Amino acid sequence: MIFPTTLVVMFGIVSVFLSGCNDLPTDIGTELVPGTDTLYATSLLNDTLLTGITPVTERLPNYNGTYSLFGKTNDSEARMFFELTTYPALGNSADWEVTSSEMVFLPQAYIFGDTTSTTLAVTAYELKQVWSANATWDSIWASDGSTSYYNTADQPVCTFTKDLTSTDSIVYVPFSTSATKRWIELGSDSSTKDQVFGLVLLPTGGASIRQYRNLNANTQVMQLRVGIKHKDSTEIDTLMLTAVTSTFVNSPEAAPTDVIIQGARIHNTSFDVDITMFEEFAIMLGASFTITVDRANSTVGTLGLDELLDLVYTSTSGGLTRMSARVDADGNYNWISIVPILQQIRKDGGKGTMRLQPSDANRLWRMNRLRFYDATAEETKRPRMKIVYSIPTVFQ
Repeated sequence: MIFPTTLVVMFGIVSVFLSGCNDLPTDIGTELVPGTDTLYATSLLNDTLLTGITPVTERLPNYNGTYSLFGKTNDSEARMFFELTTYPALGNSADWEVTSSEMVFLPQAYIFGDTTSTTLAVTAYELKQVWSANATWDSIWASDGSTSYYNTADQPVCTFTKDLTSTDSIVYVPFSTSATKRWIELGSDSSTKDQVFGLVLLPTGGASIRQYRNLNANTQVMQLRVGIKHKDSTEIDTLMLTAVTSTFVNSPEAAPTDVIIQGARIHNTSFDVDITMFEEFAIMLGASFTITVDRANSTVGTLGLDELLDLVYTSTSGGLTRMSARVDADGNYNWISIVPILQQIRKDGGKGTMRLQPSDANRLWRMNRLRFYDATAEETKRPRMKIVYSIPTVFQ
């Protein structure tokens, strides 16, 4: 997206002079020479500082993270791979049986989509090949939805549906006991362990995607709880088998004109910056950047708007500058000082690209799809950049 050509280059002189050496210093004037330097200001209202805005999509693996996402909405889906990492040595298989097998789900507060829908609906199939910790949706499923990793014509090892309530802090999802016994038999033998690849969990109902806890600190809590009864005992032993998980999320593509971010999928937005109009000796004293959420065209989960968003610049030398902004009550994210980013862009020749993205954990563990007003919106809502600078008198 290119900003309208009516935003012509036209610097406005603010003509603010500092009156004396004894005045209390301020952040904006600390590099000025009192009584000699003039402050200048420019903004997107009178200068083409942003030359383009483009949505950018990236796929990042969510392998055994603190949280997993699972479920489906009318246009988005979160699936899961689950592979056991511990297989108990129980001896001759004729001497024991599996009486129960249940995967442990720990529902969290975050729900995306129809936030009134609390249905957990799972169908699981055995995987047929090794999968990578770096796997993403596009490396598992083709654009037509096909895959070689499993076959839905096979007998499922789990079919489960439950409407969760606020008291369901733990949910036990039952799996096939015969399949579980086979996994333990194969997995506990080093000569056959490579024949067990794990499971795919597919959402088959509901209208929401929910967050589930996978790790508690470094402890795996999304496990398989297995009941074992030995032939010579009336007691049932309960074993907690640890595993690794991977979450795969798909949602609609971003339109070419979107100013958008979304976690898990992941959608970012790039802002092309051009500050080559600044003279060589101009001193940048302050710079801010503000964007406003278009709430009517955004989809937000139960925990509200993302508390923080990141603005990131990667220099030509590979250095990364990251700055965060917090949302206010009006849906504005305001970076009160992006001087470090703009100074780096100046070092790189005056042109560079800032990337807007979800912050930290929200990149993988939440799915808020936030759209922002673009360059055609009214002045108080479109992306706003303001720069205050000075040119020392000696160089004028």
